[in-house]
Amino acid sequence: MSADVIQGLTFNHYTASRARGIRDTVESIYRSAYIDAIDSGDVFVAPDAFMRRFDAYTEPRAGSFELVVGHIDGVPAGQTWGWPLTSNSRWWTNLSLDSGDRTAFTTEDGTRTFALSESWCPRSSPAEA
Repeated sequence: MSADVIQGLTFNHYTASRARGIRDTVESIYRSAYIDAIDSGDVFVAPDAFMRRFDAYTEPRAGSFELVVGHIDGVPAGQTWGWPLTSNSRWWTNLSLDSGDRTAFTTEDGTRTFALSESWCPRSSPAEA
């Protein structure tokens, strides 16, 4: 079994405070990935609304936010982020199980589950250019 390798692909990890330092990069990748949605006029996907959510996620009191940005030859090519679920997380609030103990399934301790919230790549990555 072989895997395709993208030459020049690197990844950078950012904590919440460091992620705020690359806010322009985050917005640029978002704008490139959500062109049609942004053009639809939906206020939820408007770049300023998205960046307000990003600011809330990276607020120091918000918890342990983690961001990874992929680059190809130094050019941002995608990003993904999330955070560990804590004991007071509302992540599982509307979950219904077909069977099993809901409490046992949903009890979080801050290390058991990492919630991957966003993951995207621009429509045209540097490798395709």
